[in-house]
Amino acid sequence: MRKNILWILIFVSVFFLNGEKTFASSANVELKSDGAVIVGDKFDVTMEVDSEETLSGIETYISYDADMAEFLSADDGIAGGKGLLRVNIKNFEDLEGKLKYKMKFLARKVGSFTMNFSDEVHLYAVDTDNEMSVASRDLEMRIKSKRDASSDSSLANIKIAGGKLVPSFSKSILDYTVNVGSDVENITIGIEPSDGNSSYSYRSSDGDKLQEGENKRSIIVTAEDGSTTTYTITIIKAAMSEKENNGVTGASVKEGDEISSKTAGESAVSEIPEYVPDPPKEESQTENNIKDSKQTVLYVIIGAVIVLGIMLVLGIVLYTKNNRNDEDED
Repeated sequence: MRKNILWILIFVSVFFLNGEKTFASSANVELKSDGAVIVGDKFDVTMEVDSEETLSGIETYISYDADMAEFLSADDGIAGGKGLLRVNIKNFEDLEGKLKYKMKFLARKVGSFTMNFSDEVHLYAVDTDNEMSVASRDLEMRIKSKRDASSDSSLANIKIAGGKLVPSFSKSILDYTVNVGSDVENITIGIEPSDGNSSYSYRSSDGDKLQEGENKRSIIVTAEDGSTTTYTITIIKAAMSEKENNGVTGASVKEGDEISSKTAGESAVSEIPEYVPDPPKEESQTENNIKDSKQTVLYVIIGAVIVLGIMLVLGIVLYTKNNRNDEDED
């Protein structure tokens, strides 16, 4: 009985010893970088391998945040992209078990950038070609902006075309008044932010066309860090004078009178006196007489010229005829 138990123990021990993976030695694999980088810059990540034995091969996968950084290139044996790199390096001999492989990236966004071994790291020793026990360390680094975001949401100047700010502009004063005449329809406002990286929006409470009385205009300046400042300009348009008002509304008043007379009834129409034309003025009659005299003189002159022309032609004809008769008699 004791012999049977002993054989069973030996069999179980051999079974478990054969099923367990044995490692020749150990090694450390680590992803390293120089630290924080600036967005838009290129940077290197190094995979460092430190082994107790000389290595003959490395196999693993490395994942990274493709939104934060773009993979550009790497040493031989490392390839991929879109968030995953494959490491497959074989048939080499390192120097005393120490290796360094570089990967180049482009920082795209501000934030935390991470790289980690998404699969087990497999290292193989030269002498035994057995897989080694590996301890790995991932990478986390900071991608910073080129500079800290500005909080300046002020204006450097406000210029008014056709008006004057009251009080005079100062970046610390947020409310202003502009007085304009009754004939001003709109006004041009020039806006100059203090920080070139800030932005602004322009709002009107009652459209672009100025109305009589108060017209509100608002300028909202947004700083790079999101903070805002609002400048308010109240444009006061003067009321029309009585003369200007009559000039503008005169036509409509006359038209209204005409309509009312038309709709007042037949009695109002019958009261309108019959139209009698005025007799022609003496000046008009005199002008007509002068015109008639000029025309008569012109006709007389034309008639005289025609008569003289006819007489000249007849004289030439008679003279020619007499000469012929004299020649015939001779």
